[in-house]
Amino acid sequence: MANMAEIKQRTGRINFFRVHEAGTMYGPPDDRLDAEVIIGLENDSSRVYGLPLKNNDKLPAARAMFSLLQDAFNANEPVTIDYREESGSSRHQLIRAWRVKRNQPDEMPDPSQ
Repeated sequence: MANMAEIKQRTGRINFFRVHEAGTMYGPPDDRLDAEVIIGLENDSSRVYGLPLKNNDKLPAARAMFSLLQDAFNANEPVTIDYREESGSSRHQLIRAWRVKRNQPDEMPDPSQ
């Protein structure tokens, strides 16, 4: 039976956000990640996480995750990700991503001030 990757979770701010052409891979030859979007979290510098943007039935979800990750990076807000952890690798495939809205004030600020 094949060794199944374990699903893990991390939360943090994205401090590395890379998008590259399909097929160019990321990482050294013995630990490559086949994904077009690569992120790193500031509190987890030993790992990177990849999001493939392949033209298949997963593309709509991948595009939504890309947009969410890009927004989190631009806003410097935390993001939570689920990923498949491959034994012995520091590069992992993203399978889910989400953000939690910070507490909002009960009243909107006065725009005239």
